[in-house]
Amino acid sequence: MSNVPVNQYDAMAKCYNLLMLGGYYDYRAQAQTLATLVPAGAEVLEIGAGTGLMLRELVALGYRVTGLDHTPTMLDQARDLLGPDVPLVEADVTAFDLGRAFDVVLSNGGVWYGVWWEDGRHGYCGHLPDPDAVDRSLACVARHIAPRGRLILSLQDAHRDKSMPLPEDVTYTQRIHDMDNGVFDKEYIFTRNSDHAQLCYERLTLAYIDTGRFEGCLGAAGLTGPRVSEDKRYLVFERA
Repeated sequence: MSNVPVNQYDAMAKCYNLLMLGGYYDYRAQAQTLATLVPAGAEVLEIGAGTGLMLRELVALGYRVTGLDHTPTMLDQARDLLGPDVPLVEADVTAFDLGRAFDVVLSNGGVWYGVWWEDGRHGYCGHLPDPDAVDRSLACVARHIAPRGRLILSLQDAHRDKSMPLPEDVTYTQRIHDMDNGVFDKEYIFTRNSDHAQLCYERLTLAYIDTGRFEGCLGAAGLTGPRVSEDKRYLVFERA
C-alpha cells in the first residue's frame, strides 16, 4: 500500500462547486449543526478545505477559520471565494506544521470522514488509501488541536454507485470499484445532457479505515470519543 499515490483533484476542480452546491452536500444545514458543536468565535482549521464552501459558512457564523488542502486548483477557487482575509495553506496533511493549535479541526467530507453502514454502525473512510499515511495524518492533525479542543468529522452513507441531475444541464455519475481489503476506486463523471459531452472526469483511490486503528490512533493522541451529533451529521472527538 505504501506505493499508492496521494490523490489529487485537479481534473474535477472546475466541476466541483457545481456538484457540491447542486445537492451533494447541504452546507447551510451542516453549518447549523456545527454551530451547536463549536463554541462561538472559536478558531477552526478545516483540513481538505477544497474550494472553501464550508469555510464560507463558518465565516458567516463568526468563526475564525483557516483552510488546508493539497490541490492548488481547489485552493485557487477558495481564495477567489473567501478573499485575502482567510488564511489558506497548501500542504500535505501527513506532514504539516502550522506552528499553533486550534479550538477545532474539521474534516467535512475531506481527508477522512465517518460513514454509516446499513446495520447502523459507524465506520471511517478517507482519501488516504495507505494505512500508514492515515496514522501519520491523524498524529499530525492531533498536534494542532488545543487543550479542550475538538476534532469533528462529517458523517455520510457508505459509497455506492449513483447518478444525480445538477444545474446547468449537467448530470453527475459516480461509480465505485472494489479493489479488495477496503480499498476502492471512485469515478467522478460530469456529462452535459444536451450533447452528452464529458465535462470532467476523475478516478481516485479511497479506502475504508479500520475502526479500531482509527480510534486507537486518536486515543493515543489524547482524544476521547466519538460522540454523535443529535442529527447524526457529525462525529466529535475531544481532548481533555
